[in-house]
Amino acid sequence: DQTVILWQDLARTTASVRLEHQPMPWLSQRLTLGGDVTNEGNNEYDPRIDSLQSLGYRSINERDVTDRSLDYNASAIWNYKPSVRFTSSIGAQYFTESIHSVSASGSVFPTPGLKSVTSTVNRDPPSEGFSDDKSLGIYGQEEIGWRDRLFLTGAIRSDDHSAFGANFNRVVYPKLSLSYVISDEPWFKLPLVRLDQLRLRGAYGESGKAPTTYSSIKTYLPTSGPNDAAAVTPNTIGNPNLGPERGKELELGFDATGWQDRIGVEFTYYNKKTVDAILDKVVAPSSGQAGTQPINIGGILNKGIELSVHGTPLRMRNVSLDLTGQFSTNDNEVTDIGIPGQYFVVAGTYLRHQVGYPAFGWFEKRVVSATLDRTTGKTTNIMCSS
Repeated sequence: DQTVILWQDLARTTASVRLEHQPMPWLSQRLTLGGDVTNEGNNEYDPRIDSLQSLGYRSINERDVTDRSLDYNASAIWNYKPSVRFTSSIGAQYFTESIHSVSASGSVFPTPGLKSVTSTVNRDPPSEGFSDDKSLGIYGQEEIGWRDRLFLTGAIRSDDHSAFGANFNRVVYPKLSLSYVISDEPWFKLPLVRLDQLRLRGAYGESGKAPTTYSSIKTYLPTSGPNDAAAVTPNTIGNPNLGPERGKELELGFDATGWQDRIGVEFTYYNKKTVDAILDKVVAPSSGQAGTQPINIGGILNKGIELSVHGTPLRMRNVSLDLTGQFSTNDNEVTDIGIPGQYFVVAGTYLRHQVGYPAFGWFEKRVVSATLDRTTGKTTNIMCSS
């Protein structure tokens, strides 16, 4: 017999509107408005079946997520010379996300046939949560093109986010990239290679990851005060100086196609350093409120390569065979936790961040000696390395 029923109700609606305007041949602008609404319901129902000694259980978790976005861009093109083109762009992006969740559960139905949470005898306290995130970014970009083969792009972006601390100002991210289709040069030749196109590229850019919602502010929980009067008690400590985690990444690579586009190779080397990574600092009870406080203190390095090869060994009028292969590596290392010689415990006593090792590294003591009783199978006199 079926004793547990799990199901999910899901409805999602997405919509967008795009407006384009070109008041002059060299000037154009674009406005895009978008929305994404998701209604999700997760249900579990365990009916009461006396013959199976199942008393029943019911839980409902509903979540509504509403995303809204606004994206504006304006570009101006200046053909300085037949071989040189300047493209200037400015823009702004606004994004909001609202999440509303409700959950209720209960156990033990007094009689078979009941299904609602209110019909259970032992009901857990219902819960309801709200979260709102808002971000606003503005940017400016300049692109210089030479003979449609060499492109130099520089940009700067400024972001603000509702999860930043009250004392933290807007953050600024620079960007610089260079792309060169060297195969278009008449002097470029590769012996024994039927090359269609070879593009060399390099880029440096910075980006950020905002803190989690409400992590920068002090929060409170409801409680009962003297004489059962309504009161609040401290919950999270917050940090008014909390900012985003910043990533600084360098990429170098090339894209190549040959033999009438029958084979292609894409190669990228990346080196990304994350600074001001958010870690939870333990706060001493003597400060007036015990717990943990998020702070920008960590550093992480990720580097590696990404290789993609695609080819068409068979191409006929009605039949073709396309093959694709990918290979990638990643070397991850914690470079800074703000306190020399210390480490941050992530969960329990095994996972932690320690300089010189990968993030979320698993650490255990190594057994160096022990006495095994072959009769009982028990181990005694265990000695571990420090």
